[in-house]
Amino acid sequence: MTGSHPTGRQPDEVRVERRRLLLVHVRIAAVSLGVLIVLVALSTVPATAVLGTALLVAAAATACGALTGFLFGIPRIPEDRAQRGDGTTALSANTNLEQISDWLTKILVGVGLVQVGAIGDAAGRLVDTIATAFQPAKHATVLAGALVVLPTVLGFLVSYIGARTWLMEMFTEFDGGIASFVRSQVNQALAPVQAEVDQVQQDQRALRELLAVVDAQLDSRGPEPRLDTLADLLAKATPAQREYAFRSVTKVRRSPSTDDLARRRTIPVLRALVDADPGRYAYRAELGSALADVGEHHRALAELDQAIALRGAPTKSDWFEFHRARARLGTIPPTATPDPETAALLRDDLAVAWRKPSFRAYLTQVLTKHADNPEHQVAERMLPYLPPDVDATTHDSR
Repeated sequence: MTGSHPTGRQPDEVRVERRRLLLVHVRIAAVSLGVLIVLVALSTVPATAVLGTALLVAAAATACGALTGFLFGIPRIPEDRAQRGDGTTALSANTNLEQISDWLTKILVGVGLVQVGAIGDAAGRLVDTIATAFQPAKHATVLAGALVVLPTVLGFLVSYIGARTWLMEMFTEFDGGIASFVRSQVNQALAPVQAEVDQVQQDQRALRELLAVVDAQLDSRGPEPRLDTLADLLAKATPAQREYAFRSVTKVRRSPSTDDLARRRTIPVLRALVDADPGRYAYRAELGSALADVGEHHRALAELDQAIALRGAPTKSDWFEFHRARARLGTIPPTATPDPETAALLRDDLAVAWRKPSFRAYLTQVLTKHADNPEHQVAERMLPYLPPDVDATTHDSR
């Protein structure tokens, strides 16, 4: 039970007070019956038989009074109880006992009003019959009447008060407990699904916000967003969201239609990706390639060196060594001759790149372009550093 009592006391205090009052009434009833039975036993002879008779009469009268009090005090469930105030639906309670109680109480009151005289005569005959068990005591009729009336009244009061206090409390708590249990089980079953739905919705919102900032950064026609905003979004993004942003940047950087300004604007996104996930070597390699695109060859070499170190052994698909050789060539003036150490590094990188069919096909295609093409010029500068058993014109192994 929740909420506060109309008197201002807390529910726990009200519950304790109800139980205390019920125990008080039970004690009073028990003491009264005990005193009455002792008086009956002391006033008659033989005491043992009379005591048993008195106990039976008192028990029967108490039971009748308790049953009547129970019928009058059964808690009634409101008709609108099934629909809770919070919009949830509780289980429907069985109200047959309430209906029976309603019928019987109306019958008892109606019959009692109509048959008052007949009921009085019947009660008198009952008392006279019970009094024969306590004769030859002169006050046997008084004792019999007391054994009928007093236990009946006490049983009625205790039963009525109990039905109005602890029985009402038990019904209320049990009904609320069942409804709460059902709701908790349903919520427990739906919690993982709801959590997944909430997470998906949250990820979608975060991805839309991230892509909006990335697209604004890559759009050379508009102003650049704040770099700290971009870095913060990528730092909070999931690995899948970072990969999505990475593919968008890579697509723009590698597109033939992308101008130099747009390529420059890919660098802050790639730098933020590297800062968000330093161990992802593909981000560093792409950043190194983007730096080489815009002529920042020394910074490109540093990033590509770290990317290759993180990657380890060469793979079949990446061109990291080619991009490093391209960045290293950029540090050498076109008319200058590299020192032996730099030349050896170029040959090592291009030897690794040459083992990949995709690179060989690319180099063959680029060399067929016009001599003024920047890619053609870079490819021509690489030819002297290709493996020695490669024909520079056909690019086939001798």
